[in-house]
Amino acid sequence: MLNLQAVFERKTNEFPVRDCVIEKIVELSEEEYRQFKNNLLRDTGFIAESADFMLMDGNGLNHCLLVLEKNNSEGVLIQSEGYDYARYASLLPGARDFITVRLGKLADQIIRDGTQNTSNGTWAVYFDEIKEQYDATLNFDNGIGAMLLSIMEARPEMAEVEPMEDGYDMTFYLDYCPNLDEKEKLSSGIPDDVFRLKDLIRVPIEDFHLVHHEVDMEPATIVYLASDTLTDAGKQEWGDVLNTQVVRVFHGIYGIQAECAGVDPQRLADFSLMLAGDCPNEDYETWVRPEPDEPGMTLKL
Repeated sequence: MLNLQAVFERKTNEFPVRDCVIEKIVELSEEEYRQFKNNLLRDTGFIAESADFMLMDGNGLNHCLLVLEKNNSEGVLIQSEGYDYARYASLLPGARDFITVRLGKLADQIIRDGTQNTSNGTWAVYFDEIKEQYDATLNFDNGIGAMLLSIMEARPEMAEVEPMEDGYDMTFYLDYCPNLDEKEKLSSGIPDDVFRLKDLIRVPIEDFHLVHHEVDMEPATIVYLASDTLTDAGKQEWGDVLNTQVVRVFHGIYGIQAECAGVDPQRLADFSLMLAGDCPNEDYETWVRPEPDEPGMTLKL
């Protein structure tokens, strides 16, 4: 059986759907979302703070706030009409999946344009350009810009993406950039056909150390890592590390070492600490799969 929740209209002749556009996304913890969902008529701070995003324009289009639970796909769409509570609300099963797919397609377009047009592996795109070219309103105040940033960080083409005040500054792996200047190809110093860390861990690896190709750093020790060590959320959060290029694997003074390129050295160190549990428990449980003998989670559809 496929389980889900739905809102039913009794003896309805038609569904009273409205044209909507999501202008802002707010993510709540499980407890915050439960309290909000069970008290929709209560004045709420994040609704009051988002009042400017919610209205019906002259064309009858509803500009809305989407409320998501961090660890759930369900969401609630709100058009408050200037009030501090959810004056108009719609339950949206699968809201996060919908947003992820839409933003994934937007990331495809942005990255495709960047990799095809860069001559040196770097590219910048600005929010006003995204609005004009892709008809998507993004910024880092409405939550949507941050969600797109996370999605792009996990893309295999992306060596690094940095948020700017008004857009994204991107650096691509050169093997995804077909129109490089010839001097860029010669000066990169990194072969195009090297493995990435995610390729290396298709076979589980124990007791090895990550070092950087260009920066002298303390080796980041990894006790155990396999392709299924991280959850989907963990793979997205640490996509830049998993997609780092492995220039060589060798036996160094610390043991087996993997020399990495195209990643911030601090991220290698942070990744090692996270796998060792040196991070908030909530983050560790979100990013790392439980051991086989630990109780898992059952997803009901």
